[in-house]
Amino acid sequence: HGIDSVNYLTNDGLFDIEKLPEELVIIGGGPIGTEMSQAFSNLGSKVTVIDMAESIMVNDDPELTEILFKELKKQDIHYELGASVISVSEA
Repeated sequence: HGIDSVNYLTNDGLFDIEKLPEELVIIGGGPIGTEMSQAFSNLGSKVTVIDMAESIMVNDDPELTEILFKELKKQDIHYELGASVISVSEA
């Protein structure tokens, strides 16, 4: 199924939702995806981040990114790195 077949949000509309999602999947582990994952995890959502790269924020300082990654995992954010999204569907 394609992305248009489900109710999805972009970073522009994510904070306009009226009810906090119990679970949230974020596609992309760049700066915006990382910021959104931490924000929603701190609010109480169970967050999973999926990214094709083997690490988050690949265009940033690798040493600092590794420190951040360890801290985010301590916050119970789940990561699927080196993964591709081939379809999406409603849970």
